[in-house]
Amino acid sequence: MSIQTLSTLLAAFLTFVVGWSVVLRDRRQRPYIAFSILCFNLCFWYLARFFATTLDSGLARWIALLFAIAIPTSTERFFRLFLADDGQRPRPMSKLVLGATVVAYLLLLLGAFYGSLLDSFLFRLPLFSFIFASLAYCVYLIYRRSRRLQAAIPESAEPSKRSEAMRLTYLYYGGAATVTLAATDFLPEVGLPFPAIGNVLTVIYMYFFSQTLF
Repeated sequence: MSIQTLSTLLAAFLTFVVGWSVVLRDRRQRPYIAFSILCFNLCFWYLARFFATTLDSGLARWIALLFAIAIPTSTERFFRLFLADDGQRPRPMSKLVLGATVVAYLLLLLGAFYGSLLDSFLFRLPLFSFIFASLAYCVYLIYRRSRRLQAAIPESAEPSKRSEAMRLTYLYYGGAATVTLAATDFLPEVGLPFPAIGNVLTVIYMYFFSQTLF
């Protein structure tokens, strides 16, 4: 069993722990629930990848894609809730992300009958490009919110308001690094071997985000 396979299993366990800890902390707040759903989505994606690799199972690969396609919507849903102004409803999700998700699921359903479609480069490259483009968009949402806060804070503002803008800045840089390195973990999915370095950083980032929620 390779280090990459073991790191995938470890990432599945830790993302579940992080998500469950948020559920136990408070089930009434919508951002908490959305964050937990994102963590569980990542957990099952990692777990399915682990079984797909160790068992060389086509069914496990199909299930892994099932959860992978859900990552963009669950991620954007959480960030919309997390970045919304207090007392205001979050902005609706991107129609482009929702439309691309529907198309990806239709192709995945078609791939259940034509397995060669799911293994083709022409399917996997656009799929994972869509996933990481949507994640990069979520990181941009953090950046935009951070810049908006910094512009609205006067020089005489309380330190608490400045610390909120600073936290968002840290989340932005951490998110940019995490998405970039996590993308390298998908390179083997499109036939490009690359050492696993994104799994651990993703778990660390999710833990840091859970502490930011608290």
